[in-house]
Amino acid sequence: MKRPLLLVGLALVLLHPVTSRGFDLSLLGGLDVGMESISPPTTGTTDSLGLGYAGGLLLHFPFGAKSHFGIEVGGLYLTHSGTETFTGDTGSVKFTFPYAVLPVMLSYNFSRHVSIRAGGYYAIAIGNITTSSTDPNVASGSQTFSQGTVATTDYGIVGGLGVDLGGPKFGFRIDALCVMGLANVDTSSTPTDKYLDFLLMAGLRITL
Repeated sequence: MKRPLLLVGLALVLLHPVTSRGFDLSLLGGLDVGMESISPPTTGTTDSLGLGYAGGLLLHFPFGAKSHFGIEVGGLYLTHSGTETFTGDTGSVKFTFPYAVLPVMLSYNFSRHVSIRAGGYYAIAIGNITTSSTDPNVASGSQTFSQGTVATTDYGIVGGLGVDLGGPKFGFRIDALCVMGLANVDTSSTPTDKYLDFLLMAGLRITL
């Protein structure tokens, strides 16, 4: 519990001087293209990209009315999907590891319409791991994170590009983000397993 509390505390300290200047609220949804980065690779297994869902709420707080810099925080839902194929088998197996991701990012606006952001995140597992299989030797189903020897928390770095199309009060926002896990989420002795996701989201931005 220490890491999420530290992230929340850091966000509150950084946001304290800027919350009186207004902020942007964005509701976003879209695609999560992800995979697992496993080291060393599992013999007889090929890992590839999996397609899933991403969405949530982001709040952007500028440092000042004329400042290009700001802080962005929020909450996102990621499916963390990945696909595996096994040597000698037909079909493939798609795994989904749902997490609630809490990012804290520093942002820079090149203009009112284009910005970049980078920072860190902490994630908490929600729900169960699901398996969708077209491999006749692997059954579809679900299991808890502990049953799958997968960690219920994760942390890492996040960053990307944002485009805002609209006026000063309302707009349509498009975000492309990379979410790179730094924690080993495999709770067994081996191997080392980390998440890597590319998000493409779009939605409504409101300035309050």
